[in-house]
Parts: sequence; structure tokens; C-alpha cells
Amino acid sequence: RITALSPNEVAITGGGSGSSITIPETVTFNMESYTVVAIGDRAFEFIPFSNPALVNVVFPNSIRTIGKEAFFENNLSGTLALPTNLEIIGEAAFRSNNLSGTLTLPERLTTIQRDAFFNNASLSEVIFPESLLTISEDAFQFIPLTTITLRSNISIDRGTFGGNALTSIISEIISPSSFPINVNDITRSNIDLT
Repeated sequence: RITALSPNEVAITGGGSGSSITIPETVTFNMESYTVVAIGDRAFEFIPFSNPALVNVVFPNSIRTIGKEAFFENNLSGTLALPTNLEIIGEAAFRSNNLSGTLTLPERLTTIQRDAFFNNASLSEVIFPESLLTISEDAFQFIPLTTITLRSNISIDRGTFGGNALTSIISEIISPSSFPINVNDITRSNIDLT
């Protein structure tokens, strides 16, 4: 879908099949070149009975926005390499996948919307960039996170880290963010704050 002219920009709204998808950096339409700057809402949302399931996606660095439920309920696994120019991760964009290891968020990211990484199988650590301003409600809920590293005074909504196994919060900022306590979190005294 064309989103801008001069410069020519498009959003990917879907397409492709197989266990791995590579998003192109540019596409051509009517002999004009367009830069791919966004993944649209529900572009690669899980489709029941799809075979094979989507387990890997490769992004060009031109992507600035990943839309609502763009990769919702797929089988993305392993470490996710996000594009360096990414600014916004939409609501439930990567909800209910199998991402694992350390998630290093790109240095231009400003917003992580509600449920963005909710219910991922094996994420153990998230490193947040200095550019990040907002993490919305439940964004990292029900993930076996053990460590997060904060590098800016982020606005963190209630329930953002609920239902996980945090044992360490590393803050590289002078004035740390506050952490709203979820109703279900009776105590967080087992978390080391550095």
C-alpha cells in the first residue's frame, strides 16, 4: 500500500508464504521505486491451518513501524533481529510467538504498544534503548524474562512485566522509572535492582 510520494514509501499489507519471509527494502510499481517503511496491521497474522508455520522473518532497516497484530500468533522463534530504524511496535505485534534469548530493541524505538510481546515462550532478557519513551500495558506479560536493562526514563504502564520471572533490573539512568505493581504481584522483593 502506497503511504507517501516524494519520497515514495509503502507499507507491506501481507503476502508471502513459507516458514521464512524476507521483507524487501524496496518494491517497484509502474516503474517507480518505493521504500518499504512499515508492516501494516495484521499483515502476517497467523492464518489457521497454514503450512508451514512462519518461524522466521528478516526485516530491512528501512522499516519504521510494525503495525497492530502484524505477526500475531505465528511461530516466530529464536532471537528476533529488529530493523535499526524502527520507531513504533504496534499492539500485539509479536504476541504469542516463541521468541527466545535476548531481545535488543533498536536505538530509534520510541513506543511499544499494549501486548506487543505478550506470551512469548523463552525471552530471558530485554535491553531497552535510550530513545524509548513508552511501554504500554501488558507489553511483556507472561514471558519468562529474568533480566531487563533500562537506559532511559521510560513511562511503564501497569502489568507491563506481570507474570514473569524477573530477578534483575539493571538501570543505566540517573532517575529510575517507577514500576507499577500488578494486583497479582504481592511482592517483588526477590528482584535485584542495579
